[in-house]
Amino acid sequence: MIYIQEKSFERQFEVLKFISLDNNFNLTLWLYPESNTKNIGKFKTYSNSLNLISVTSYDDGCIVKNTKLISTSENNFNELFKNKKEIISNCDNISLYKECELDWYMCTIVQEGICLLRDDNMLLKLIDAGFNASLEAPSWW
Repeated sequence: MIYIQEKSFERQFEVLKFISLDNNFNLTLWLYPESNTKNIGKFKTYSNSLNLISVTSYDDGCIVKNTKLISTSENNFNELFKNKKEIISNCDNISLYKECELDWYMCTIVQEGICLLRDDNMLLKLIDAGFNASLEAPSWW
């Protein structure tokens, strides 16, 4: 697991874009349990109808809402970034999924200022790109 510490939403968003550059990924926005929003920008939210696995689980078994899978195109990234205030207010995490996989490949946990990546081979690329990445979890994690 790679831990990428980036406090600002903008930097976390850059990590998402960087990871998805060379691959066909989809992403979903996972909402906080208490969020009642019906959409984030043009992206509607649902009660996990796709059975995707989120990085965050809740002790009470709460099933949180998420968007349908969104392709990681430049247009979609631009649309999402325009709605960053809504994302920060309503979303626990943004997760990338490989085609046809239910478990997340990479995620950013917005409020924690951390991204998690399940591909240790990307470490040097991330460091070379200027991201604060490590194979060791931060002491506060």
